[in-house]
Amino acid sequence: MKVGIIGGDAGNHAHLLLVDEVLNKLIEDSGCYLFTMFSAGIEGSEHTHPPLALQYSQLRGLPCSRKTYPTFDTLVKGICKEVDYLIILNDGSPPIKRCMMSFMQTGKHGTEIKI
Repeated sequence: MKVGIIGGDAGNHAHLLLVDEVLNKLIEDSGCYLFTMFSAGIEGSEHTHPPLALQYSQLRGLPCSRKTYPTFDTLVKGICKEVDYLIILNDGSPPIKRCMMSFMQTGKHGTEIKI
């Protein structure tokens, strides 16, 4: 199962703990212990911290695949195509809302946490 994370602050340890809670519940509910984290970004964008998916994969010893996309539109399409389960740390921003709505239209599952 490929798990993605959108939103949140990669420098905020509390957001990493929220992801841990969600994935522990997913393991408990589904019985699935095999995850690949999916990390995506826009080509050329710079961040001060590694993405949450990469941090979580390193913390738990999980594999993580990383892809970059040329535009926000292709990023959203890539997430919808690649990810089986999406954790949404929703701060109410338009990009997060747009990605969340696109993912929900695929019929795939996820968890939304309002931050």
